Amino acid sequence: MGVIELDNIPEYIKKNSKLTNFVNKLLTLITNYYDINDNIEFMVLGDGATWIKNMAKFIQEYFPKNKVHYTIDKFHLTSRFKKLYPYQSKNKENRETYHKTVDYFYNGKYEELLQCLESSTSFIKESKMKLLKDTIRLIKNNEEGVKNQTLWNNIGCHIEGDISHYCKGIF
Repeated sequence: MGVIELDNIPEYIKKNSKLTNFVNKLLTLITNYYDINDNIEFMVLGDGATWIKNMAKFIQEYFPKNKVHYTIDKFHLTSRFKKLYPYQSKNKENRETYHKTVDYFYNGKYEELLQCLESSTSFIKESKMKLLKDTIRLIKNNEEGVKNQTLWNNIGCHIEGDISHYCKGIF
């Protein structure tokens, strides 16, 4: 399985007209460096951004006989969950809810994850309400990205986490 990682895509590429040119170049790279036959599956990981989901659609159109999956990268949502449910060593409800959200997410349990987050409004701090609502909206807009967590080829893309740990180590 080959992995192509795309980080820090400039804003101007994210516009649909520019995205088409960008994806065409990406598809050229893929076809030049990989032997793509009909049983190859593509996994596109992202942070929930619409342009990344659109990129998955372009890839599907280019390779109509192949399966193309979109999923939310684990790093992005779990970091949100950590921000939503802080002080886990001191706050049992935060600790339990955090572990539930991560479990539901990792196991692709979309409905359970939404329900767990929505029930958090009863105890979450006011300062975290906007983040909670944004997270719920992100999940609602990325049902496929949550449900695809359990696919066999979802090996993840941990570069942002690796960079974060590296930076912490040198500072």
